[in-house]
Amino acid sequence: PSPQKRGVGWLRELDLEPAQMQKIQAIRRQSREQIDRQRQEIQQGQQELRSLMASDASAEQIREKYLQVKRVREELADTQFNSLLETRQVLTPDQRQKFAERMHRRRDINDRAPRS
Repeated sequence: PSPQKRGVGWLRELDLEPAQMQKIQAIRRQSREQIDRQRQEIQQGQQELRSLMASDASAEQIREKYLQVKRVREELADTQFNSLLETRQVLTPDQRQKFAERMHRRRDINDRAPRS
């Protein structure tokens, strides 16, 4: 799916008012650029870490790269969480309940998914 359409389908389950949908889409647009940049930085850092592991780099150099990637992962998690909190503020109590249930189902599905 296109970046504009990805993830929007589940919002329909919440029976949002048009104004709520507009606010949530604005929140998503605002955070999308930062999330995409952080994901790209993580991907690049992981590649660099693999290269360092295969090279004669010192343990300290490898550790520094690992810590850098770890920090960006934490920043990404913070960005996603903050976006989630902003979205939550737009919802009514009933919608928050549906939202929480959906997130719980999604977490269950992700926990059962095989890891590569």
